[in-house]
Amino acid sequence: MKKKKENNPVKHSTAKIFVLTKEQNFLSLLIILLITLFAYSPTLKAGFVNWDDQQYVYENPLIKGFTHLKELLFTPVQGNMHPLTMLSLAINYSISGQNAWSYHLFNILFHLANTLLVFILARRLSKENAIISVTTAVLFALHPMHVESVAWVSERKDVLYSFFFLLGLLSYIKYIDKNSRSSYVLSLFWLILSLASKPAAVIFPVVLFTVDILRQRKFTFKLIAEKIPFFVFSAVLGFLTLHYQSAVGTTEGQNYFGINDRFFFGFYGFFMYIVKLIAPFNMVPFYPFPTVGKALPILFYPSPVFFIAISIVCLKTLKKFPVFTFGLSFYFVNLMLVLQFFIVGSAIIADRYTYIPYIGIF
Repeated sequence: MKKKKENNPVKHSTAKIFVLTKEQNFLSLLIILLITLFAYSPTLKAGFVNWDDQQYVYENPLIKGFTHLKELLFTPVQGNMHPLTMLSLAINYSISGQNAWSYHLFNILFHLANTLLVFILARRLSKENAIISVTTAVLFALHPMHVESVAWVSERKDVLYSFFFLLGLLSYIKYIDKNSRSSYVLSLFWLILSLASKPAAVIFPVVLFTVDILRQRKFTFKLIAEKIPFFVFSAVLGFLTLHYQSAVGTTEGQNYFGINDRFFFGFYGFFMYIVKLIAPFNMVPFYPFPTVGKALPILFYPSPVFFIAISIVCLKTLKKFPVFTFGLSFYFVNLMLVLQFFIVGSAIIADRYTYIPYIGIF
């Protein structure tokens, strides 16, 4: 009994060190948001680029008014159906027309809102650990790999879908932590809005399982059944996206690279995104595939071994350190659809694909 009394105060005081008061949380978050606003403020003077911006904005007649709302919301752009994104761009056009400042302002505001949500998400997942929540929010807000998602007008879909995606995760956490049925319904609602912003949100139901890992929920039929409504909505948009992507030729890479090459492409992406997280150098807008018909660069071949090593560590630490497995699983699951095992597009990796996945590692 003596030992127990001696240990409790130490454990309690250690936990207290990492918990901030409401005022301290507010001040920490305010500082992070102000620094982020300052860092991205130069983009307010930036213009459009001739890469996707013409299709989305300055050569897109559909955003120049709201008289053809149905066409604006349901006409695919670049092989993607994202009505909320197009509606937001139409609002920008009504504000500043062909002047890019309002488009950039909206992107910055959504990034600031996402930083706030990441801060809250990290607090909820870590049971209000201040070091984890502040560090995660700072890295999310200011990591160089996230610049593309914020500073490129056409990536409005990235910051917008992430906003609803993060709200959906927060609602799901409340559902499992407090058994709140209304939060479950709300999570489904946020998913629908996220899907309407960017098809990348189709992975949301799988991401929910990573939260289950962290909360150490038992793998039961109920655990799977509660995800079914999420999978239904994701499957519908996933099918439509695959159809539209095929129609505009973004999946033609399958014809040039065999299954062996694609095997290494996927694991190379998993590896390189972690490399660029630690050392964000040699960043470019476009990372091309290797030359067709030639041997792959040497760096591609050890990448599956790296993935296997990470997976083994996750399995070994699953019970004692579920946060490690959660972080890597969250990273991998959110990247799965862009790892080029199934080729979509013409780039082997892209900075913007890390916007949500990096949260797990942060």
